[in-house]
Amino acid sequence: MSPATRALRFAERHAALLVFLVAFACVAPSLHFPPALDDGWAVLDNPLVHSLSNVRRIFSEPYGYGGGPTLGGPFRPVSTLSFAVNYAFQGRETFGYHLVNALVHAWAAALVVLLARRILGAAKAPLADLGALAAGLLFAVHPVHVEAFTPLVGRTDLLAAALGFSALWLALRPGAKERVLAVAVLSVAILAKESASVLPGLYFVIAWTVPAAAGLTAQPGVRTTEARRALARAGGYALALGLALVPYVVLRGGALASPAASRWFPPGTPALTVACSATRVLAEYLRLLVAPLSLGTDFAYVAKIPAVPSPGAWEWAATAVWVAVLLAGHLLRARRPLFALAVAWTFVALLPVTHVVPIGVLMAERLLYLPSAGFCLWVGAEAAALVARRWPSRTWVLGAGALVLVGLVVRTELRVGDWSSSRALWEAELPKAPRNPVVNNNLALELIAAGDYSRAKERLLVALETSPWYWQAHVNLGIVMQRTGDYAGAALELTQASALIPTSSTPLLFLALNFSYQSDYQSALNVARKAAELAPEDTRIPRYQGEWLLKLGRKDEAKERLSKALALDPANGDAKALLDSLQ
Repeated sequence: MSPATRALRFAERHAALLVFLVAFACVAPSLHFPPALDDGWAVLDNPLVHSLSNVRRIFSEPYGYGGGPTLGGPFRPVSTLSFAVNYAFQGRETFGYHLVNALVHAWAAALVVLLARRILGAAKAPLADLGALAAGLLFAVHPVHVEAFTPLVGRTDLLAAALGFSALWLALRPGAKERVLAVAVLSVAILAKESASVLPGLYFVIAWTVPAAAGLTAQPGVRTTEARRALARAGGYALALGLALVPYVVLRGGALASPAASRWFPPGTPALTVACSATRVLAEYLRLLVAPLSLGTDFAYVAKIPAVPSPGAWEWAATAVWVAVLLAGHLLRARRPLFALAVAWTFVALLPVTHVVPIGVLMAERLLYLPSAGFCLWVGAEAAALVARRWPSRTWVLGAGALVLVGLVVRTELRVGDWSSSRALWEAELPKAPRNPVVNNNLALELIAAGDYSRAKERLLVALETSPWYWQAHVNLGIVMQRTGDYAGAALELTQASALIPTSSTPLLFLALNFSYQSDYQSALNVARKAAELAPEDTRIPRYQGEWLLKLGRKDEAKERLSKALALDPANGDAKALLDSLQ
C-alpha cells in the first residue's frame, strides 16, 4: 500500500475528527473579532442575557428584547440561554462567544460526516467513507456558512443545525431508545431556532430516497403492500418527530406566526409581489450553493432582488432554474437517489424561508446553513464516485479535489475578513448596496466612532434621502451634529426621530445627552426620566442619570441610579467606577 493510500485510509477512518478540526480552523481567525451586525441588540445589549437569574424570562420572552418592535418576534430560548452563560463568564468580551460558535460549527460538520456515512453506505455508493469525508469537508469550508459562524448571533443557526443533525442521526439508528431521544434532542434544537422544525421532513426525504438508511426494506409508496407499510412507517415516525414542536408551541403560548411588525413583507402585500421575490430568492439560494463567489449580507440581496408587482424576465428565468432542478430530482429518483435526496433536502429545508410563511428578512446566507447539508452530501458522493471510476489515476482526481477545497477555504477566509470589524463589514457591503439606508446608516455609525464626521454625515444624508422615515438615521445625524457642536440641529433631528418612533427610548436618551453636553443637567434628567419609562431595563439610562446627578451634587440620588445600572448589568464598568468614587 502506497503512502498516499495509507494517508487516505487514515483520513477515512478518522473523518469526523478531521472534519471537526478543519471546521474549527476555518472559524479560528474570527475568535478575536469584535461584535458586528446584530450582535449588540440580540446578545451583548440584551437585558435577558445579563443574568442567569433571567432563565424564567428567557423561556417566556422573545430573544430580540432589545431590538425594537421589528426585531422582537423570534423566540429562541436555548440560544439566548447559551449567550447568558457566556455573559456570566466573560461579560462583553467576545472571545468566549466566538469559541463556542467555532466548536458548534465543528460539531455540525462532524455530524454531516456521520449522517453521510450512514446514508451513502445504505445507498451502496462507491467509496462511501471517502464520500462522507468529502461531504463533511465541503460543509466545513463552504463560504456561504461564514455569516452563520462569524457573528455571535449566528449561533442560533449553528445550534439549530448541530442539534437537528444529532436528532436526525439518532432517528436513523435502529434502536427505540435512540428514536425517543431523537424527539427530545429535536425539541431542544427547535428551541434554539425554529428552522430546525424541518427535520421531520428531512427524515422523510431520506426514507423516501434511500429507504435502507431509515431501516426500511422497501421503497415507500402505494403500489404494493410492502411499499404501503414502508410509507406508513416512514410517515408515522416523521409525525412522531413532529412532536418535538410541542415544547416550542407551549412555551411560546401557542403563537407560531411572527408579529406583523417583524415581517419582511407587511400584511396586505399582494401575493404576486411576494411570489415574484420568493422565486428569485430560491434561485439565488441555489446559486450560492453551487457558486458562492459573490457573497453579501441581507442588504446586498435586498438591493439585488427588488419587490416587483408582476413577473419580468428575471423572475421567469429564476423560476425556470429552480423548477428544472426540482423536476430533475423527481425524475432521477430511481437512478440517482442521492441527487434526488439532495434536491428534496434543499427544497424542504428552504421552504420556511422562501416566504411561504412570513419571516423577517428577504434572504440571508445564514439561512442556508442547515439546507446546505444535503447538497454537500451529494457532492461528496459524486466526488467519491469519480475517484472510484478513475482509481488508477486517483492521485490526479484527489489533487483536483484538494485544489477545489483550497479555493473554497481561500474564499471563506476572505469573507471572514469582511467581518473583522463592523466598519470592514459595512465598507464591504456599500458597493453591493450603495443606496440601502441600513448599510449607509451602519457605516455612518462606524465613521462616527472613528471621528470621520464629514463622511458619516454624507452617508446619513443618503440614507435619509432614500428613507426619510428611517428614525435611526435621524438619531445618528443628531449625534454627528452633537459631535460637531451643532446642538440646535442635533435637537431638531432627535426630536424628529422621537416623533417617528414615540415608543423607543433611544432618541430621548440622545436628546438627554444633547442637553448634558451643554451642561444643562436638569433638562437632561427630565428627558432621561421619560426614556427610562419606555426602557426600564436599559442600563445606559440609570448610568447617565447617576453621572448627571453627581454633577448636580445630588449624591444619594446618584448612588441609587448607579446601583440600579449595576443591578441591570453587573458588567457595567462605567457605573461601577462612578459608584466607587462615592465610597
